[in-house]
Order: sequence, then structure tokens, then C-alpha cells
Amino acid sequence: MAKKKIEYDKELDDLKKVTNTDSDKFISEIEREIHLENQKLTAETIMDRKKINKRKEMIAAVKEANAKFKREININAGTEEEYTKRAVVQVQKISNYKQKIQLLE
Repeated sequence: MAKKKIEYDKELDDLKKVTNTDSDKFISEIEREIHLENQKLTAETIMDRKKINKRKEMIAAVKEANAKFKREININAGTEEEYTKRAVVQVQKISNYKQKIQLLE
């Protein structure tokens, strides 16, 4: 019976060693996969940050262009108003000159 116990204990120890070795390999594989996934996610995060920064730059450029165009529209609106006033004055002058010409004839 003692011999069987020794054999049983030896088999149990062997099984524990194999199980521990297999567990260690499995854990190492999981750690490697996690490490690779972390590297992949880090690269994706860097690319996403670059895209975000590029889009922020584009938005800033569009806002700047928009402000410039609004200023130009305001300037042009003022110029248009000025030309309209001039045209009214010129039409009045032309009308006055026509009346004077008719009086002189």
C-alpha cells in the first residue's frame, strides 16, 4: 500500500508539473496576445489623434476663411449702398439737367 501511495504521489507530482507547465505556456500566450493588442490599440490611438488634430486645423482654417468672407460681404454691402446712393444722385442730376435743357430750348 505504501508503494502505491508513493506511485500515486509521483504521478500526482508529474501531473502537477505538466499542468503548471501548460498553465505557464497558456498564460504566456495570453500575455503575448494582450501585449500585441495593446500595441495595436496604441498605434490606432496615435492615428486617431493625428486625424483629430488635422480636422481641428481644417476647422480653424474654415472658420478663419468664413470670418474673412463675412468681412468682405460687409465691406461689399457698404460699397453697394454707396454706389446706390451715387446712382440716385446722378439720376437726380441728369433729371435736373434735362429740365434745364428743355427750359433753354
